[in-house]
Amino acid sequence: MIKDNQSSLNRFHVVLDALVTAISYLTSWYIVIGSGWATQLGKRTLEAGFYFAALLIIVPGYLLLYSFFNLYTPKRVLGRRNEFGKILKANTIGLLIFGLVLYFGRKEPHLFNFSQRLVVYFYGINIILITAERNVIRIALRSVRSKGYNL
Repeated sequence: MIKDNQSSLNRFHVVLDALVTAISYLTSWYIVIGSGWATQLGKRTLEAGFYFAALLIIVPGYLLLYSFFNLYTPKRVLGRRNEFGKILKANTIGLLIFGLVLYFGRKEPHLFNFSQRLVVYFYGINIILITAERNVIRIALRSVRSKGYNL
């Protein structure tokens, strides 16, 4: 069953990764800006709509990075430590690209005032949640295989 449905499992996996990446970003936004922490520190923040519009670029960008680092291969091929290393690499490259865009676009007021703390929190939260999501998928697939549904 699992071998026959590998392509649909991969599509489902991409959708889950997109959802988890969006949740990571929204959680980071809430911690840094939505909770009022940034305004208490005296930091100027942008409108929430600008931060949420950035998701339209961030989510597909991270999915491309995950694809580039071969994170959509079957779970039996990729070990947990190897997968975590690839997640760490993909998110680090994403952080660097994000930082470069903010650095080179600093003359534009929206990019100049974009919260760098939010970007760093997103980096950490995304690594944790993507790793947790992939481990849950690995455990579920192991359970399905142990019941003999992959034959």
